[in-house]
Amino acid sequence: MQPSQQPNKGGTNSVLRYTSVATQMGLTIFLGVWGGMKLDHHFGFKTPIMTLVLSLLGVVLAVYLVIRDVMRKR
Repeated sequence: MQPSQQPNKGGTNSVLRYTSVATQMGLTIFLGVWGGMKLDHHFGFKTPIMTLVLSLLGVVLAVYLVIRDVMRKR
């Protein structure tokens, strides 16, 4: 190891950390949209009410999880 390089004190790679956060956020939003589409189809709504509601809930939940994860790993 060269003198200018120091080992990562946390033991985790920040690139992997933020990649997992982005993946978790994308998956949460995707599941909200997918579930909303399934519910709209099941109940026969002409307007995608459940898709809209669950996608917004997915976004809110994803942002909450990201904030919680970033604050915990400080």
